[in-house]
Amino acid sequence: MGITGWILYFSIPYGLGHARDLRVRYAASWKVASLVDALPEPALVFLPEELDAEPGLRINLALNERGLDSPVLRLQARAEDYRALAETFPERTVYALQVEPVVDLTPVQGACEDVSRIAANSQHFRGTGENDLEAGSRTAEAGRDAPGFLFYGWYPFLPPGTYECRFDLRWSDVEEDAPVRIEIMTHLGKQSLGTRDLSGGLGETVLQFTLEDALQIEPRVYYHGSGSVTLREVRVRRVVPEEPEA
Repeated sequence: MGITGWILYFSIPYGLGHARDLRVRYAASWKVASLVDALPEPALVFLPEELDAEPGLRINLALNERGLDSPVLRLQARAEDYRALAETFPERTVYALQVEPVVDLTPVQGACEDVSRIAANSQHFRGTGENDLEAGSRTAEAGRDAPGFLFYGWYPFLPPGTYECRFDLRWSDVEEDAPVRIEIMTHLGKQSLGTRDLSGGLGETVLQFTLEDALQIEPRVYYHGSGSVTLREVRVRRVVPEEPEA
């Protein structure tokens, strides 16, 4: 057998094996492409945050050919933001891409729901507060903890509307000149939607705000180093206007 024959003999198994590897590697990507192409237009598909770990899927789905006007709009988002984002595109049929246990598209239905975050699962300044993982809370104590943010870095996405943000907060021996501050920020901390200083005994721990446009907000709690402060949870709920009596 000549050299050409040996090359041909060895290249056929190699080519078949390479093709088989490509089919396995990109099977999920091709399946998603066929599912997305079959969606009724206009549609919105949410891509999971972990999509960056799937290069085949990322390449196949990342581009919106016509921006926000794309017939099938693809958005990478956190699952907790799906409903709120979907509400900002009422004319679109909405789906979420799931990768596990199998690749598929699932419908996203319903209006924006309450969103919440327990304190122990949020960010805080180093040296400001200690977590109680069993209770899900975080506590700052005078003399032990430095002043700083006890809670920040959570950015829920909300559609237009009026909302209440409730801080499940307990405090004692907090001095008036070093109060606990609760606040709602947006635009990465550049704009305030509401703030309140708390000290002494009881105090209102609910802030109400209105969004004219869909935005990410950031609830925050700042500890000024006075007294004992415990935060358990921050919850945001939409305020539904009362219907006028007939």
